[in-house]
Amino acid sequence: MTEPNWIVLILSSALISALVNAIWNALSKYIDHKKETRKHQQKISHTYLAIANDLEVFAKKCDAQLYDIYDGLRERAEFHDERKLDNIGTVELDFSSNPDWQELPIKFVAEIKSLPTFFNTAHEWISSQWFAWADTEETFAFEEERLAYYGLIACKKAENIREKLIKVQKGNTEEFENHFNEIIEKRREQHIKNPDKSNLIPELHNHFKK
Repeated sequence: MTEPNWIVLILSSALISALVNAIWNALSKYIDHKKETRKHQQKISHTYLAIANDLEVFAKKCDAQLYDIYDGLRERAEFHDERKLDNIGTVELDFSSNPDWQELPIKFVAEIKSLPTFFNTAHEWISSQWFAWADTEETFAFEEERLAYYGLIACKKAENIREKLIKVQKGNTEEFENHFNEIIEKRREQHIKNPDKSNLIPELHNHFKK
């Protein structure tokens, strides 16, 4: 009977052990990588959700401000009382969640972060009309358009984030959207009837040209 070659057996065992260790190490690294990737994706999803919430909060403020303007103009017309109009504050589009923008695609970040700039630029344009020629009612009409136009954009952006990017339930913005659309469509009808006499913020004027 031939005696076993112990050196061969030992080397074979060592080779098998090294192979098993290599496979295990590779598998462990793969599992750890999957966990880190999942963790990173979850972090990004939370960032997207926070931005959607910020946009929805802004839309809610726009909606509330529109009702304040309506009430203020009504009191001015019926009772010659402008106190409510005088107490109307300024709506700001800020991202109080302080999202980590560097985690997100550049194109998305550029689109979202440009909204406050456009919103503030529209406010500056309205102020210039006020100082140049617009009366109280005309100025607040411009402000209604600004709030409705950018409030609607915020709703649409938030919907896109929820439904396409993180695939979660739609936010409760339908009531706001209906209000914003109602104002915009009313302006559209007025513009169609009297295009030469309708004064609109530039954003709506360009929007109606499309």
